[in-house]
Amino acid sequence: MNTVIKNVWSFLISMKLMVVLVLLFAIASGVATFIENDHGINTSWALVYSSRWFEAIQVLLGISIIGNIFRYKMYQKKKIPVFIFHVAFLFVLVGSGITRYYGYEGVMHIREGAMQNEMISSDAFLQVTATKGDEEHKLEEIVYISELGGRKFDYSMDIDGKELEVSYKDFIGKAVKTAVADEKGEPLVSFVISTPQGPDSYFLKRGQYVDAGPLLVYFDRAPISRTPYIRFMHKNNTITFISNVPIQWMRMADRKQKVFQANTEHPLEGGSLYTVNGVQLVVKSVLNKGRVSVVDEAEYLAEGHMKMNTEPLSALIVDVEYDGEQREIALMGKGKRYKGFTEMVTIGDVELSLEWGSKMLRLPFSLWLRDFILVKYPGSMSPSSYESHVTVIDEANGVREPYHIYMNHILDYGGFLFFQSSYDKDEQGTILSVNHDPGKWPTYLGYALLAIGFILTLLSPHSRFGKLARTKYELNATAAVFVALFVALSSSQPLLAKYTEALI
Repeated sequence: MNTVIKNVWSFLISMKLMVVLVLLFAIASGVATFIENDHGINTSWALVYSSRWFEAIQVLLGISIIGNIFRYKMYQKKKIPVFIFHVAFLFVLVGSGITRYYGYEGVMHIREGAMQNEMISSDAFLQVTATKGDEEHKLEEIVYISELGGRKFDYSMDIDGKELEVSYKDFIGKAVKTAVADEKGEPLVSFVISTPQGPDSYFLKRGQYVDAGPLLVYFDRAPISRTPYIRFMHKNNTITFISNVPIQWMRMADRKQKVFQANTEHPLEGGSLYTVNGVQLVVKSVLNKGRVSVVDEAEYLAEGHMKMNTEPLSALIVDVEYDGEQREIALMGKGKRYKGFTEMVTIGDVELSLEWGSKMLRLPFSLWLRDFILVKYPGSMSPSSYESHVTVIDEANGVREPYHIYMNHILDYGGFLFFQSSYDKDEQGTILSVNHDPGKWPTYLGYALLAIGFILTLLSPHSRFGKLARTKYELNATAAVFVALFVALSSSQPLLAKYTEALI
């Protein structure tokens, strides 16, 4: 047994394994960059950065470094430069691990004159809220998934002695929601409302309604205000509509047009355009028995449907099981850095809210955006710089300090870094990147030790440089080393000056 352990340990700290691990780490990092470029950030994280094997490579590298420190007795005085080098890499690995498991980042959006203490997370979460009576149970877990693969999951939580289970079933990279006929389904109307931001798709069931601003859309529900509305009604296996204002109607197939007077009931037709109070509503499907299905966009277009002029969403499909009943639910979203769309479902005596996407994170202090300034190049609309004038408001610590955030000039407060990222199109709001990285100090210490180790290696009489200095080329070699150091330090001073100036 001791022989086996000894052989395993010898293998773990061998130089051959070290070289293989370094090569694998470099190749994996390079491949992940290409994956992110071709398939997006969700895929690169799902396949590489968050994978167990990528984490294992870094753990094995750390073990190998520690083993070699003791194997070659690098703590001896004559080997101090090499010892510092190896310890530096350990600090970098530890820092990256702390960042990976305890750090997080996101985006904060603030309108001019407003105060904000929440940011949207960079990571995508599976968020489940189960409500039973007055009790509320929550499940929030980071998920790494893509159409090319990732981590499958199976989460559960206890609700009054009964287990609610949510498990991975499928993932569709470019997904489309569509209404399909189903004998076990229920009355369903699928329609699209045109907005200034683009078309919005809706699937309305009995008892539901949609607030589209200047228009309310109801389905078997009494109007709740005097706002212009269109109301769908299901009776005798027929779906009809009525409105409190006149409606212009056009059938898309033959361009036939008509005006329906207010407060008169008429059959609802699919494939028709209804203009109500200036709002264009296109009814796509009218089903007495139907359900909402999520399909691949390519499959959807192959059936002859028109492509929507919107950025496609992805769909994370999960199985939800509770009290012997199982449901398949499609969660639409974009994954990392985007809020998802909430799906509501009732199973037994539990009401469920499910979402896949970024979540809101609360900060222990607030930022008040006093002013946002955008400077453009003369004679053009292209921005040359943009900056945010904010005030940090920390009631708990009695802090109220103004700060100026712009490119390469960050706000560092309370363990959070704020970077100027973007701005609203109307130039009345700012978008800040937020970073909370407790692993930065071990990483910075590692970088500092690398620099110290490099200098000591040049000066140590026991290093290759030291041995070179004692040869017949001693004068030339020593002069070359000091010239190189002088050039390096001289070239770094302008950068140091700029950094110092930015901090003042």
